[in-house]
Amino acid sequence: MKRLFLAFLAALMLVGCGAAGVGNDSKTKPNDENTTEPAEVQTQAQMVETETAPTNETQSTTDSLPDSEQEPTDNSLPIVYMTSDISSDGLMAVYEALGADPEGKIAVKLSTGEPGSNYLRTDLIGELVQSLGGTIVECNTAYGGQRANTALHYQLAKDHGYTDIADVDIMDEDGSMALTVESGSNLTENYVGSHFANYDYFVVLSHFKGHAMACFGGAIKNAAGLSHMSGRF
Repeated sequence: MKRLFLAFLAALMLVGCGAAGVGNDSKTKPNDENTTEPAEVQTQAQMVETETAPTNETQSTTDSLPDSEQEPTDNSLPIVYMTSDISSDGLMAVYEALGADPEGKIAVKLSTGEPGSNYLRTDLIGELVQSLGGTIVECNTAYGGQRANTALHYQLAKDHGYTDIADVDIMDEDGSMALTVESGSNLTENYVGSHFANYDYFVVLSHFKGHAMACFGGAIKNAAGLSHMSGRF
């Protein structure tokens, strides 16, 4: 069964809102101590505990809530890992903290970006992609632009440096295939690029950005790009 792995790096993605794009500068920005040591990776739970843990004199706010409104404490909740080290080393540290163990043929889904737009720079993601032995994958769009045509899309991927760090696969260049949507209320099937069947594991690298159609582009928008003609979403 195909598995979808979301590498949702919040601190990293916020940089994607800048005009220069994500990872445009491969050097780590110095902090107050003027050090370039990678920042410690923290989980969201650790950060919340540090900021809001009650002291002996302060009662936890959740103690006064009805049981039905308190946050669950089991281990089924997802964990978000964050780092302020916006560099290749920082990305690798976050990925290694996840403890993921991809097997088989690995696809790395990202947005190849339009000319002049924000996209993940290769000096930021190259080490991770190559450590996975992954193939960078994307689908054509349903709207105009350089990614609506397969040949032009491959050229754009080359222009943005992706072919220098990995093989690139436009997954719908040979058509599409249908995946069943289990328990779907509006959709019972979803069409994805036919090359989807060639991969055993998907690693999704996302960056935050403004989006003309969706107003906001993030992890869900990027994962929707697995679909044939991703502009439908």
